[in-house]
Amino acid sequence: MKQGRFCWNELLTRDVEASRRFFQTMFGWTSEDHDMGWTTYTIFKDGDERVAGMMPMPADIPADVPSHWFSYILVEDVDAATVRLRDAGGTVKREPHQVGDFGRMAIVADPSGSHFALWQELKRD
Repeated sequence: MKQGRFCWNELLTRDVEASRRFFQTMFGWTSEDHDMGWTTYTIFKDGDERVAGMMPMPADIPADVPSHWFSYILVEDVDAATVRLRDAGGTVKREPHQVGDFGRMAIVADPSGSHFALWQELKRD
């Protein structure tokens, strides 16, 4: 996938089981739960294809923030992209950090305040 493309969508929800039932019924998706140590992360699949992720709303998100979808944009180097984002007038909400052995990410916002994630996949042998 090319840099600068939306590469993943993730549901942050206050009711994991209700969301799971809804999307399984709506689209026929299946789901797999993965223990991440600090939370359970659910992968939605359409057949064998991974189509989206889901996780419980993190405890540090204010109670008035509703469940919502969150998008990731692919970059080659999340640290360099974070510098470019700041130079372009964006803000960093969470600095670049490692996500298991999957990749690195930063949570950011454009100048209008719209949040998204920068995502760098780890190179696999």
